[in-house]
Amino acid sequence: MDGKYLFYQLNRCTGCQLCVMACSLMREGGCGEKESLISILTHPQFGTSQPLVDQACMWEECDEWCIQVCSPGVLHLAAQEDWGRLMANSDWNPVPIAVKEKRP
Repeated sequence: MDGKYLFYQLNRCTGCQLCVMACSLMREGGCGEKESLISILTHPQFGTSQPLVDQACMWEECDEWCIQVCSPGVLHLAAQEDWGRLMANSDWNPVPIAVKEKRP
């Protein structure tokens, strides 16, 4: 995703985990949260969901399967010249980046 950044539409993520499965399938050939560079955070009381990406996603080449499988169209990969336009639109937010803990 060199030079691009992942955005999502606030309050539209259903928490379906299709992006998580697609990422792990593309990277490791199987479905698993540990193998995916994207995860979904869901608020336990409100049920609202949002994607979260591992910082390694910023440098890994992929076929953008997470975006292709997102049936509600929540995810969008934007080039740097489009960031300002998306940030000015209250519907779009940058996907937060986190460092995943290494699991044994």
